[in-house]
Amino acid sequence: MPRRGRGGAAAASADVSKRPPPRETPQKHDIYVNNNSQFLAQLSKAQKALDEGLDHVTIHGLGAAIPLAINLAMELQRRFDDSLVVSPATSTVELVDDVLLPDGTVTATTRNNSAMHITVRRR
Repeated sequence: MPRRGRGGAAAASADVSKRPPPRETPQKHDIYVNNNSQFLAQLSKAQKALDEGLDHVTIHGLGAAIPLAINLAMELQRRFDDSLVVSPATSTVELVDDVLLPDGTVTATTRNNSAMHITVRRR
C-alpha cells in the first residue's frame, strides 16, 4: 500500500511502496512475527513444533515486531516451566522501497531496520 514519503521536498510529493523484507526459505522451525500476527496462533505453532519433537524453533521479528517476538519467546519459556534455553541474536536488515516521483519515474531507495532472531531450544 503506498504511503507518503518522508524527508525532503522531493519526497514530500512522492508515493513510497515498501517491498517485502528479504527472507530465506522458511524451515519448519522458523516462525516469522509481524504486527498483524495473531499472538495465540503463533504461540500454538511454536508450542506444537516443540511438542512434536523439533529440538528448537527460531522466532524472527523485524522492527516494531521485535517486542512481539520477545513476548512469544518469554511465553514459551513460561509454558514449558523454564525447561527451554532462549538465545537471542540481533541483526540489521536492508529494506528496499520503491519511490514513485511526480514525473512518473520510479526509483529504489534502501533503508536499514533492526531484526531479532530468537532461538528457543530444549535444555
